[in-house]
Amino acid sequence: MHKNPRKVLEAVKLIFPKELLFKYNLIKLLGAFAYAILAFRIYTTKFLLDSMVDKDLGGFYFAIAFIVFVYGFGYFLRAIEMKMHRRLALRLCCISREFLFNKLVKYPYSFFASNLSGKLVADLRNFDLIEAWYDKYQGQKIAILRILIILGIAFYTNFYLGVSFIVFTFLILWLYKNQVKKILDFSEINTQNRSIFIGRLFDYISNISLVRLFNTFKTETFRTKKDLKNYMDSSIDLYVQKHKFNLYGNFLLIFLEVLVTFYLIYILKLGQITVGDFTIIIMYLSIFNTKFLMFIRNESMMSDWKGGIESACKRLFVDFDTCDPVKSVSKPESSDITFDNLTLKLSNKKILKNLTLEIKEGEKIGLVGLSGAGKTTLVETLMRLHCPDSKMVYVGGKDITKLKLDDLLDMFGIVDQNTLLYNDTIEYNLTLGRKFSDKQIKNALQKAYLNDFIKDQDKGLKTMVGERGVKLSGGQKQRIGIARAILFDAPILILDEATASLDSKSEEVIQKSIKNLIKNKTVIAIAHRLSTLDIMDRILVMKNGRIIEDGSQKDLLNKKGAYYDLYTNQNDKFY
Repeated sequence: MHKNPRKVLEAVKLIFPKELLFKYNLIKLLGAFAYAILAFRIYTTKFLLDSMVDKDLGGFYFAIAFIVFVYGFGYFLRAIEMKMHRRLALRLCCISREFLFNKLVKYPYSFFASNLSGKLVADLRNFDLIEAWYDKYQGQKIAILRILIILGIAFYTNFYLGVSFIVFTFLILWLYKNQVKKILDFSEINTQNRSIFIGRLFDYISNISLVRLFNTFKTETFRTKKDLKNYMDSSIDLYVQKHKFNLYGNFLLIFLEVLVTFYLIYILKLGQITVGDFTIIIMYLSIFNTKFLMFIRNESMMSDWKGGIESACKRLFVDFDTCDPVKSVSKPESSDITFDNLTLKLSNKKILKNLTLEIKEGEKIGLVGLSGAGKTTLVETLMRLHCPDSKMVYVGGKDITKLKLDDLLDMFGIVDQNTLLYNDTIEYNLTLGRKFSDKQIKNALQKAYLNDFIKDQDKGLKTMVGERGVKLSGGQKQRIGIARAILFDAPILILDEATASLDSKSEEVIQKSIKNLIKNKTVIAIAHRLSTLDIMDRILVMKNGRIIEDGSQKDLLNKKGAYYDLYTNQNDKFY
């Protein structure tokens, strides 16, 4: 079993159950059997024509009856094969998508932080071709079987005719071997350039407000056009390579058709073959050329898909420590928090250093410090967005590395300065799809001071908020975040600079909402403004990944240390 596949077949074996692949192959074999029967009907045409030339009426009627039977039975099998194939192909598509989704949602925050979302979307689209690739892969085996049947009939009819078919088959396969590696290389480069371009375009559109505010259209357009040019250039290179492949293959097959036709006329005049032989070889030659051209085009298409799928595999199948325990412990029953000599490295740099801290259940803690001090990283580690070593972080006396991630995250509610919202209704952004009673929702709206705002909307809770909540003000988004946290009623609350970007009037309303939210909760507040810290039991000052001061606001001001300097010098703001 390949944990992180790099080749398409490795990914196929990892994703799809063996029994389904076996069933899939059986269906393909049924299709091959149906084709063999249908191919044999052409050979019966020989007997039909020969009986006409020989004026054999009995043989003529028998040939017609046999052709009708072969047609009927062959297409009956083909219809069964197509119906079964469609059903199983759709099932395999669903399995591959579900597998990848389940894998991605377990990846840590750092994976998504280091990959453009547009690039990931492009990779997902490329990976979605895996079922189609496998279908073509198995189909190519059947195509080879069809070609071998035609070669066998050619040999049976005339030895030299069979030899000519064999020679041209090997010439085309030699051409394929030499060209397909080049196509695969060009395809991988083209896929990478396409992913970069889509990622850039997605980033451009997502940040269009920033582009407009700073009037950076020329700069961003130049970067996007540069990525587009690289993608177009590699697309042209790939097209030229595939066109050369198809051109050479077509030329060889046309040459084979002309050569065989003249040879058949020659041996027909010598009386070495019958009119029936001549007719069926011409018919099989046409089928041979068609199937071989299809084989070449499919190989070209598969090489293109393979490059995209394998490029996606390199980015989507990676080793990450998800911190999921083999044996988990039960969900914590209390909300006290302990950091025991916590040290955390990110990108080989120590962000948190030998940090020890205890937070009692129901205690409210404020975190302050300059930018880069480690405040956000500390909270992210507590929620296992970064993976700490075991026996360093505890919630309710339970080592968080021994908890199921779902059980751990259920312990937390969060109100961020940038409230994350779906392009959906207010109601969905409050509940996130979970079931809450009308009474619970009404209570949350009241405590978050959202009632008047909802009443002013024509569609009430069914009002769409736009992508990332663009139709709402900063204060409205914050109150939706607070109402959401009230609904979910988690025992531990994270306030991540919840009032940092608000005007004084909005901040006053948010502060009232927060007071309703934090009652009987354990709270960690990352603060920019002192107004948030007024209701905290303790304030922790962080610097370079360490806690350098710990105490009440009054004690820290009297101490006249780092907190006092921040308080007096930075005009009621912390960075």
